[in-house]
Amino acid sequence: MQQLIRPLVLSLGFFAAVCAQGETKPPAADGQKWQLVWQDEFNYTGLPDKSKWSYEQGFVRNQEPQYYTSNRLENARVEQGNLVIEARKESFPNAAYKLGAAGPATADYTSASLITLGKAGWQYGRVEVRAKVPAGKGAWPAIWLLGEDRQQVKWPLCGEIDIMEFLGRDPSKVYGTVHYADSTGKYDHQGGSPVVGAPADGFHVYALNWYPDRLEFYYDSLKYFVFDIAKARQQQGNIFQRRFYLLLNLALGHPGAWAGPLDESVLPLKYYVDYVRIYKQVDNASAGGRANDSTDATLGIMKKVADWQLASWKTQGMRWPAWDWVNGACYTGLAAMGKASGDSNYYQALYAIGSALDWNTGPRRQMADDYCIGQTYSQLSMIYHDPRLIARLRAQIDSICARPHTESLEWKNSIHNREWAWCDALFMGPATLAMLTTATGDRRYLDEADSLWWKTTDWLFDKKESLYYRDSRYFTQHEANGKKVFWSRGNGWVMGGLVRMLDNMPADYPDRPRYIKLYKELAARIVSLQQPDGTWHTSLLDPGSYPNPETSGTGFYCYALAWGIHHNILPRKKYWPAALRSWEALKAAVQPDGKLGWVQQIGDKPGSADANSTEAYGTGAFLLAGSEMLKLF
Repeated sequence: MQQLIRPLVLSLGFFAAVCAQGETKPPAADGQKWQLVWQDEFNYTGLPDKSKWSYEQGFVRNQEPQYYTSNRLENARVEQGNLVIEARKESFPNAAYKLGAAGPATADYTSASLITLGKAGWQYGRVEVRAKVPAGKGAWPAIWLLGEDRQQVKWPLCGEIDIMEFLGRDPSKVYGTVHYADSTGKYDHQGGSPVVGAPADGFHVYALNWYPDRLEFYYDSLKYFVFDIAKARQQQGNIFQRRFYLLLNLALGHPGAWAGPLDESVLPLKYYVDYVRIYKQVDNASAGGRANDSTDATLGIMKKVADWQLASWKTQGMRWPAWDWVNGACYTGLAAMGKASGDSNYYQALYAIGSALDWNTGPRRQMADDYCIGQTYSQLSMIYHDPRLIARLRAQIDSICARPHTESLEWKNSIHNREWAWCDALFMGPATLAMLTTATGDRRYLDEADSLWWKTTDWLFDKKESLYYRDSRYFTQHEANGKKVFWSRGNGWVMGGLVRMLDNMPADYPDRPRYIKLYKELAARIVSLQQPDGTWHTSLLDPGSYPNPETSGTGFYCYALAWGIHHNILPRKKYWPAALRSWEALKAAVQPDGKLGWVQQIGDKPGSADANSTEAYGTGAFLLAGSEMLKLF
């Protein structure tokens, strides 16, 4: 952040080479194990915790126009689980001017710079910050470290590590830079600046792994720059083998500055920080080569998303009937949240919904969408040991099992009201029947699900592409690029339903090997189609026509892949990077209040999504994904 000289930027060719070398390991991994030693989760309200943070004050550096204030809620506050640093256009008195300092008597802009100097400092370890940067020309948020001896030896002899800088004028990049003095005392710097998409669109994890011999920089799961500490060796020792303190600040650009001039129309700017965590490296022998992403962090963001959904229903009402498949898919995630967190409030919320419905499903008795809610009824009946919760469901499924199911699945004559004629149904229907077997011990339901699963698969699965058509209408349709139409969420429904079937299928079930074979084939194909942003766009074979990320399909893929890794069906080494990249992308789509964005709206084919589009099934997919990722950290 001490931008006296513009940092050296690594070329896009180098960035591509790093990606090609597979440097997309879990952000806290590299075969290491980390122990949390300092944190601020910002789970309170008001001013930042004074036991952890102090402030820079005044006009501090780089001739920046903002005045950093101290203990002022307008510029730095904690609300709704996030630290908010706000840059504002307002007149504010310059306290130093009264004491004879040069500069204006009144500032035109205010902001905040929080520091741990005098409160906490570290030598080596992992610094991890989850944050959402503000967009707009002149925005200049940063996460960085300075040597604690800065006042004694001055900059750059103290060393500087910029974990993240974002420039509003350059919205597709982030910058990681190291500033230092070499063996002759001459200033030098090195850094990386990957093109990562649109960092301001959501939360991302910015991290530094700091070892005695190197500094590793991460954007989410992407390791994009490594600095050899030996380059900073001086006669009095290496400046990156000493203690540093942390700074979080939001600066503003001006003409001639690296950040460029400020566009006042973007003010106020808000920089959100979800958490700050500092880890120390511990004995790797017990790490097992696995990532040690904090369980509390995963549960924390799951809780934020789940609680937002429940609060939205409470204050705004449900957009769809309580029995509807949109909500039914969400209930599966809320039930997973209840199990993962051990918080019975989620079960109680689901119980209240079921009770209000008198444990009925939807009105179309043979239609899979309308009995998707039965998955939740079966789970609750086992939790509360009450068979009355599934009495109506059981009678309904008995009637479905009694039907011959001999009709063609061609999309006509309202076949979807009687058969699983569309791929989404493989999430709605089969798991409901399989879970009913788990709840009752009656194997007839699983056997019926097995028979109907393969009827649908034989009809909709394209063996050449290893993907499912949404329904028979798409057999002859093509995308703009000439490729076949394969819908991301549609195939996500399939993979989510597949692992839920396997979860309720005995190990010795005759057809289980057939499901495992299909699951492995789908997993391999889906991973090959993951986009650089970690998501799957709504068209699997023509992502260019739908360039935005999409989180509902991504959530189901993340859930299914993590499930396979946990159950030792998918090799961790091969599939973990994809699962983690998708989880990081999902977390980044969570807004400060817990709303999950980038969810494609209800449909039956590829379509658009944006940062504010959401729907309850997206929440369900997110919570299912988190529940499985928890088992892998």
